[in-house]
Amino acid sequence: AKAVLADALAAAESQGALGYQAELVLQQALIAEREKDAATALTLLTRATDLALKAGGNRIVAEIALEAARVQRQSGRISQAE
Repeated sequence: AKAVLADALAAAESQGALGYQAELVLQQALIAEREKDAATALTLLTRATDLALKAGGNRIVAEIALEAARVQRQSGRISQAE
């Protein structure tokens, strides 16, 4: 799955498709979270947020924010999750 996401992300980057990039980076973050790598997940979620904001995708920005809060809460970063 990681290789497929990396290939898709490279294609989205080459086309300048910011919304697709945000979606793909979000998926990478979810995989990192499932692998119990909260630090990587949060870094990827920050990147996904930046891409989504540049793309003007309010729906995905909200989705990413919810995921970031969940990861922060689960990793014991309660004050950051609020």
